Amino acid sequence: DGFRERFPDLPARDRDALFDAQAILCEVILRQQIDDIRIGKPPTTWVDPKRFNTLEKQRVKSAVKVCDGLKMMVKDSQSRMKIG
Repeated sequence: DGFRERFPDLPARDRDALFDAQAILCEVILRQQIDDIRIGKPPTTWVDPKRFNTLEKQRVKSAVKVCDGLKMMVKDSQSRMKIG
């Protein structure tokens, strides 16, 4: 798919983790936007964390943590390219 092809130098596990994180975050944003439209509010990317149950909170936290690690993933990948 296009996402994985955009990061060819990242290890597969890192690409997969980023792909999954993107899917989780897009899903929660889209659900919030749909709810906003239903009640007549303009959609934004802000998601009310109160709407999450325990499992959803954990999924979102994990996704954000993966995204926070992107800089390190790229740096590690670049280091491997210089060595190899």
